[in-house]
Parts: sequence; structure tokens; C-alpha cells
Amino acid sequence: MKPTIFYSYKNTEQETVLMLDAQYLLAESDLHLSSAISYRWNDAIIYSFGAGNTYVEFIASYDFNVSSFSDATNHKGGAEFSIIYRWDIPKKEKIKLICARSI
Repeated sequence: MKPTIFYSYKNTEQETVLMLDAQYLLAESDLHLSSAISYRWNDAIIYSFGAGNTYVEFIASYDFNVSSFSDATNHKGGAEFSIIYRWDIPKKEKIKLICARSI
């Protein structure tokens, strides 16, 4: 279980999200299952679940609107599907050049 607080802002807009995430690593495999519940402050409750490994993850989520905007959406939320790809770019080793004049 991993609790998370996410805060972002740009100019006058801001967003705060509280999240509780759980992952389950399948025995003797790189595959994990995940599930999370989040609250986007004064806006929505989000439930998500997914599966993935070290490099790729597939997540499905549903956004339950709880703000005053819910009247405009007929109290319906929205579904989202995500594919996350992670890669590890190795850093190049720095090459130290020795100048013949400095020796």
C-alpha cells in the first residue's frame, strides 16, 4: 500500500489529488497487479486497476464526478485507459581527456 499526495499548479489553476495505491507482485514473475482509489479535491473520486511489469503497464480507470459539474454530466463520470512505457536510458561514461601540455 502506498499513500500519495499530488499537488500541481500553473498560474491560477491548481490541483490536489490524494491517492491510496496497492500493488500485488505475482509469485516468481515480473508481473504485478495494481489497484488505486483517488480523490481529486472538490472534483472527483477515481478508481483504477491495472497490470504490468518493469517496462509496461496497462491501466483502466473511472472518474466519478462529485463536483457541481456533475449536473452537467448527468452524474456520470468518464472512463480512461492508459498504457505506460518506461525505459532506462543508460548514462554515457564521461571520458576524461588529458592534455599533453598539462602533464
